[in-house]
Parts: sequence; structure tokens; C-alpha cells
Amino acid sequence: YFRERNAPNGQNPASPSFFLSCARLALEHGRVFDAIKIATNCLEMGIDDVQMLRSVAYFLLSTNDTHGSDLALAIFDRVQILSPCEPQSYLDGALVRFWKLSRVARKADGTGLPLSSVPGWLEEIRSDVESVHTLIARVLTREWAARFSEVEWPALILLHFVAGLVRQLNGALYEKECPLPEWPSQKMLGFGSTSSGNKCPLRCPDFELDLMVWLGWDTDKTDMDLHVMEPSGNEVSYKNKRSVIGGHLSRDFTQGYGPEIYILTEKTRGSYDIYAKYFASHQDSALTGATTAVLWTIQKCNTSSMGGMN
Repeated sequence: YFRERNAPNGQNPASPSFFLSCARLALEHGRVFDAIKIATNCLEMGIDDVQMLRSVAYFLLSTNDTHGSDLALAIFDRVQILSPCEPQSYLDGALVRFWKLSRVARKADGTGLPLSSVPGWLEEIRSDVESVHTLIARVLTREWAARFSEVEWPALILLHFVAGLVRQLNGALYEKECPLPEWPSQKMLGFGSTSSGNKCPLRCPDFELDLMVWLGWDTDKTDMDLHVMEPSGNEVSYKNKRSVIGGHLSRDFTQGYGPEIYILTEKTRGSYDIYAKYFASHQDSALTGATTAVLWTIQKCNTSSMGGMN
């Protein structure tokens, strides 16, 4: 890596794609710290390219490292400033914070201790919940370009998963007097009222899912497709959006960043093979090269609980 990074005259000709490729190789060999250090070279170039920043952030998330996740979150917040006219900018930030909160919930389940007993956690959790609500509300209340049509649908589903997770966190926090809000305030959603809690007009009382798969990517004007092979061998894709067991695929985004999501009310026993297919792109990036995709899986959301997220 060091030999290839530097030119014979001492200058550094390496591009972000070089650093990202080397970082992926380091991660494959278990060198997580080195992988993060190599990838963050891209940030030191001072290039405010949204695709490059998303690529770095997605990679940092893939390290499954706390420091890497914190860096990714800071990058996604920067992307919101650089690209405020794209809903994916807000959804990425919401998903990462949601992922952080789900890890906190799992930690609480593992220790059996109230989260409020850990100094500083309650304030951080409350801040993250408010940020998730704010980001999703922006997606739901703004008017987007036609190529982002129906992006509100996955945002609404994510909002219900957030409510399930907050219920779980409130149980772990034992915050009876001042619980975390499960839903965005109506004022945040533009309904003119400051009330919150369970009176959200966007809430579906009977919402219940066993599984949601979320595919997003970092390259604009690119078509990637989500495919889910169910235990029966039936493949759900843009050609076959509904399945006998209740699987459903969202809109096929061909001109943006996605997301494309698969939802299932009740899983049948067996394995679900999930993969993304690179279909076409109408632009290339000289900085990062290939398109980077991220797949999230969220399990079990109903009126009382929220399951794991990966």
C-alpha cells in the first residue's frame, strides 16, 4: 500500500478509488483500524464530492466499528449540507442513527441494567431520537424531484420501525415521567400542533412486519435492483414484486439513489438470500470508480417491540 501510494518523486497521485480499494483489502484481512485510517485519506483531500463522501461513509459503516460509525455519521451530516435537494441525504443520516439506537437497545437487553444508569447515555439517546424524527420528517414533508417519486413510502415504514425501537428503549430507560417520544411532533410534520406521543396522524395502528430489507447506493442516475430469494425458491424483484407468502417490493428506482425495500409481514421458516444487481448507470465517477451499495436488514416490528438491525 505504501509503495503504491507514493509516486517516485514523492508526490501523492492516489485517488479516492485507490484508498477505498486498499481499505477494503485491509478490512478483508481483519485490519479494521488500518482500513479506517486508509479510507479517511479521502477526507483529507478536501473534495466536497457527494458520491465520494457517501462511498467513504458506507465503507466506514461496513467496518462495524464504533469509531468508524461515528465518522460515517459526521460524513452523512455533511452530505445533507452539500446536497439538501436529495432525500437520500436525510435517509442515510436517519438510518445510521437508528442503527446506533438499535445497538444501544441490544446492549441494554444484554446487561439487564437501565440505560439511564449509564452517565451521558440518556442525553445522547434523546438527541439521536429527535434527529431521526427530524430527518424522516424532512423526507415526508418536502416536495422532491419527479425521479424521487414515492420515496415517502420507505420513509414512512422506517418511521414505524423507529417507534417500535423507541418503545423498547423506554422500557430499558425506565423513563416514566419523561419518556422518549415515539413519533415526531405534529409541529415537526407541519400539522401546526405541538402534540406528540401516539397521536401522530401518520401512524398505522396495525403496522406489523417481520422483515424489511433496505437497499441504497451512492451514485446518482444509477439503477440498482434489489432481489430477495424466499425459502420456497420464489424470487422477488422488480419483475415480480409480490409473493405468495406476503413479500412486497417497493418502487423500482432507476434515476436516483434508491432506496428499494422488501417487506414481509410474517416470515416462513428457511433462509432468505438477499442481493443487489447493478443494472445500469447514466454517469461515471472518476473519483470513486464503481458504485457502492448498502444493504440494511431490520427484523420484527410490531406494536410492542423492534428486533435486530444489520
